[in-house]
Amino acid sequence: MAFSLGRATGGLLTRRTMTMALGTLAAGMTGRRAAVARPSGCGAPADIGDGWRIAKPEDVGIDGARLCATTGWLDSFGAGNIHSILVVRHGALVFEHYRKGFDQTWDQPVVNIEHGPATKHDLRSATKSVTALLIGIALDHKLIPSINEPVFNYFPEYADLRTPEKARITLRHLLMMSSGLEWNENLPYTDPNNSEMAMLRSGDRWRFALLPKLIVTPGSEWNYSSGCTELLGAVVRKASRKPIEEFANEMLFSQLGISDVWWAQYPDKIPAAASGLQLRPRDFTKIGQLVLERGQWKVEQVGAPQWIE
Repeated sequence: MAFSLGRATGGLLTRRTMTMALGTLAAGMTGRRAAVARPSGCGAPADIGDGWRIAKPEDVGIDGARLCATTGWLDSFGAGNIHSILVVRHGALVFEHYRKGFDQTWDQPVVNIEHGPATKHDLRSATKSVTALLIGIALDHKLIPSINEPVFNYFPEYADLRTPEKARITLRHLLMMSSGLEWNENLPYTDPNNSEMAMLRSGDRWRFALLPKLIVTPGSEWNYSSGCTELLGAVVRKASRKPIEEFANEMLFSQLGISDVWWAQYPDKIPAAASGLQLRPRDFTKIGQLVLERGQWKVEQVGAPQWIE
């Protein structure tokens, strides 16, 4: 069962949109009788012809009344600012609920808006997971020989930043956010010393991401870094010889029937690989289902199972 949350609250949670597998919740609901009947149509998804198979919760072993009760619970949890809940089980969309709330467009707040099936939601840093999928697709199509390739192989223009120690940083290290480069996104995003914010102001985000000194051995420590993902986005563009949004549309989104996409761009008209992607929750849940099915959407194999593993 896929559970998609869109959040725009204070602190670090403003950077997250999550898709999680909650099979235990489905198991806990299966076979239980609700104390009250499920109101007619509560959370019932509409069939809008976007590729989702629609079913009733009871058809897939979920107590619809208990699902419906979440809508009332959310009324008393306004501080959570949860915009959408979608439940998928056995490949069928069985529950869909949207709420009004504050969102963001990249770094700009958007006042209280009414979310719905046709409303795109800012994915914040979950954009990073989409970029990682694109790396896997590029690898599967042999556009990238190996994720063990040195990062500097893709950035000859920054050869002046290459040291014997930094030369050991690979694409794998970027994917695992373990480059070993000094980077601090633990500061508030309003703090000018926040590394991501400094990168955005730098005028050359890839040079900025490769510039810091190496403070630990690559691969030895995880450290959250939007700089790592911005470098991966550039690798996708260089390896495919296509803009990242074009490669994503051709190799991922179109395969899932996703056409309503917006991606925030830097002044150089290149999308931000680490944030800023906007999708409808129904479409982002397709990506969650794709991962759950090890790269398969319906009968199409979109991504390599080995990469998902």
